[in-house]
Amino acid sequence: MKRAPEGSGRPVPQNCGRLCGKKINYKHMNETILNTSLFIAFAMLLLAFALALVRILKGPTVQDRIVAMDLIASITMGFILVYSVLINKAMYFDIVIIISLISFIGTVAISTYLKQNK
Repeated sequence: MKRAPEGSGRPVPQNCGRLCGKKINYKHMNETILNTSLFIAFAMLLLAFALALVRILKGPTVQDRIVAMDLIASITMGFILVYSVLINKAMYFDIVIIISLISFIGTVAISTYLKQNK
């Protein structure tokens, strides 16, 4: 097998250049895979968000609603992280850390409040 042009180090079939008549663009292929993966991740996060919202609205107990709110905070963090990968900016990671701290403190405060009321 030959090596791909421009020293990418990836093996390609020997006849690919003759059959296709084109160079293989690995950068474009990687971007396409990344965009497809991010689209799938956004779709799955949206589905999880919708299911958590249903649990908040229909939750039979207050504890179910608290868990669903915590899940929505985690899903929101997932949205922000996937978006930061999409636009290739690492500054949004700080926002995710702040949301996780606030979510944890809020969950502990609400559960402590509910425990005292019983």
